Amino acid sequence: MIKTESGLLFALASLYLTLPLPLSRLAINAGFCSSRVFMILKNLHYFFWALPFVCFMASYFFMYQLFSINTLQTPGLVGKQLHEIITPISDKDLNIRLLATKEEPDLPTGTILSQKPTAGQPIKPNQSIYIVLSEQPPLPQAPSFIQKKQSSIEQLCKKNNIRTKNYTISNNYPTNQCFAQHPAPNETIKDHHMITYISNGGKKPLLLPDFKGQPLELVVEFLENHAIKPTVTYTHRKHNQTKGYTVIDQRPLAGSLITLDDKKNIHIQLKV
Repeated sequence: MIKTESGLLFALASLYLTLPLPLSRLAINAGFCSSRVFMILKNLHYFFWALPFVCFMASYFFMYQLFSINTLQTPGLVGKQLHEIITPISDKDLNIRLLATKEEPDLPTGTILSQKPTAGQPIKPNQSIYIVLSEQPPLPQAPSFIQKKQSSIEQLCKKNNIRTKNYTISNNYPTNQCFAQHPAPNETIKDHHMITYISNGGKKPLLLPDFKGQPLELVVEFLENHAIKPTVTYTHRKHNQTKGYTVIDQRPLAGSLITLDDKKNIHIQLKV
């Protein structure tokens, strides 16, 4: 009887997993198995129903332990230079991504202003830290003060936050007019500082340049900048335009001494 029941136990185990409980009771009533076999099958039924969930939880826990990645604490980067963080960030297998730059005149270029995630927050290897870097604003360019009065120069400097040091020198430019500057126009200004050279109106004799071979329009512009209006003689015919002509002769001759004087006009003749 015991051997029969053992054989029936294994034979009916698989069948019982697919049969509902009332059918198993019918098997008892029909005499196919005893009540002890029925109780064993009933316990196996509950065990095999729970087994898939137990296996799933066990496999999930195993895979989590096998492939889980340890988290790190995000290092503090704010206030450091970019070149200072490259090595420690690489050692922790983290990445750096530039989010934006911001002009900060009081900080060196490349200073980290902010980061995300912030310092101390959990982060995983191979993740990125987004940073905002500082940069110096572009240096201003020197305006042109040439031929400007000293009062106009002071107004421009005040408007552009430029400090100037003025030197008054004898020059043929009109009184209180700038004839030279440092830096030159459109050059970069360092420390918002410039030097200007102002004419005191003193007259000095000058050597007349050689205008031969030069375009007439450039010669006329040069002379008019010095308050000299030349007389132009045309070889073929008189023309009101200065473009397309070349100076072939001049009076006074090149190298002559002339003195610029506001009260006395200088006569210069050009032949084209």
